[in-house]
Amino acid sequence: MNGGDIKTVFSSIVSALSSASADLPSMLSYKTIADGESLYNTPPCFGIYILGLVLKWLKKAGGVSGLRDQLGEPFRFFEFDGGLLIQAGPMPQMGDSNRELSVPEYRRLAQLLKSIRVTDHKAFPAWSGFDAGRTTSWLARFD
Repeated sequence: MNGGDIKTVFSSIVSALSSASADLPSMLSYKTIADGESLYNTPPCFGIYILGLVLKWLKKAGGVSGLRDQLGEPFRFFEFDGGLLIQAGPMPQMGDSNRELSVPEYRRLAQLLKSIRVTDHKAFPAWSGFDAGRTTSWLARFD
């Protein structure tokens, strides 16, 4: 096959894919992929990687039922299609280390989640008043 033959075959394939039936799934539509600059079918690799790590951790923790057993009351668990929400107590709490107002439920949950918590985070924006050290301290505030 010479260069002209390859171009003809490629043009035929593109033409066939471009004029495919309307019931063709958009992920298989050349037009959708071309219009999206080949980004339409790009999987969210980092999100998939993080999900894999969290699922591995969750399995090691005994699944959702294992978390329920470890945390007990007053924690509530809300499972939905997109994941899991853990509520630490009946309402949000405001801790204040300067006034020694502790938030024990948050501390218990933080200890359980510590192995999957971000530990090397870019500093919060300068306007927030946080440098890298304060950012790290804030992320570990319930340890």
